[in-house]
Amino acid sequence: MNSSRKKVFIALAVLLVIILLVGVYLWRDKVANDLVNQKNVSISSLEKAKTALDADLKQKDTNIASLKITNSTLVAQQKQKDNYITTLERTNATQAEKAAAETLNSTAWRDFTSTKFGFNIQFPGIPYEYNSQTLSINSIAAPMMAYSRSNENGYYVAEVATYATSYIKSLPSGDSKLSVAMSNAVGFEDGASTVSSALLDFHGYKAMESVFSIDYGNGYKADKYGLVFFKDNYLYVLYTYGTQKADFDKFIGSFSFK
Repeated sequence: MNSSRKKVFIALAVLLVIILLVGVYLWRDKVANDLVNQKNVSISSLEKAKTALDADLKQKDTNIASLKITNSTLVAQQKQKDNYITTLERTNATQAEKAAAETLNSTAWRDFTSTKFGFNIQFPGIPYEYNSQTLSINSIAAPMMAYSRSNENGYYVAEVATYATSYIKSLPSGDSKLSVAMSNAVGFEDGASTVSSALLDFHGYKAMESVFSIDYGNGYKADKYGLVFFKDNYLYVLYTYGTQKADFDKFIGSFSFK
C-alpha cells in the first residue's frame, strides 16, 4: 500500500514537474513572441517616423529651394527697382538742369528784386550780378553793385553806387550834381555825345534822363539811354544801349522801391 502511494506520489510529482516545465516553456515562448512583436512594432514605428522625417526634410529642401528662388527674384526685382530709381534720378536731374539752363538762358521779361538796395525792376531774363566794381564821380571811386542782362534788342543795366555822405554833400548842388553823375556814370565812353537831357520826378526823387549817341567808329553808332538819381548817399543808375526808346521806357517803367 505504501509502495503504491509512493508510486502515485512520484507520478504526480513527475506530472507536476512536466506541467511546470511546459508552462515555463509556453510562458517563455509567449514572452519571446511578445518581444518580437514589440520589436517589430518599434521597427515599424521607427520606419514610419523615418519616412515622415525624410518627407519633412524633402519638404524643407523644397521650401529652401523655393525661398532661394524667391530671394533671387526679389534681389533681381530690387536691383531692377534701384536701376529704375537711378534712371529716374538721372532723368530728373537732367530735366532740372535743362530747366535751369532754359530759365537762365531765357530772355523773357521777369521781375527782379534787389534785397540789398530795396528795389524791384524787370530784366529780359535773370540778370547777372557784379559786386566787385566801382563807379567814379570826379575821380572819386565808390563801391558799386551792378545788375545786367541782354536780349536781341540790346543791353540793360541797373547800378547802385554807395558814396560817403560827406562826399555827396561836396558835389555841386541842384541840377549840376545830376549832370556830373550822368556824364560819369552813363556818358563816359569815348565817342559819346549828348543828344538830349531832361529833369523829371522819379518815384519822389529828382532825376535826370539823357540820350547819348555813341560813335564806335567804322560807321557804327548806337544810342544809349540813361537815368540817374540820388537817394541819401546812394547813386542809382539805369541805362540801356543798342535798344529802342520804348525798350528803355519799359525798363525804367518797371522800377519801384519795395
